[in-house]
Amino acid sequence: MEITNLSENIILVEISREPATVKELETLAKTAFEKNIIISFSNVDIVKAETLSELLKLKNLLESRNKRLILCDMGPATESIFKVTGLNVVFEFADDIRVLMTTLS
Repeated sequence: MEITNLSENIILVEISREPATVKELETLAKTAFEKNIIISFSNVDIVKAETLSELLKLKNLLESRNKRLILCDMGPATESIFKVTGLNVVFEFADDIRVLMTTLS
């Protein structure tokens, strides 16, 4: 997992491929809950149920602190998993991080 501070209140997290993804999200939930989080899926081919569960936990934690979780850089296979599970209406997605940065700053 690579974490980049984009601003005082935003971090970009590039998560790894399964099976490391679940552990990375668990760690992230313990450490970065005071910032808005953008998660890049550029290194991820597919997500498992456990990963989706951790993403939901992280989203709820952040929302309880008035912070946002935004997912980006998904390939077609990963996008389809979110659509099939109905989570495409639960999570916030972004195509362009630069545009997103202006709305979060």
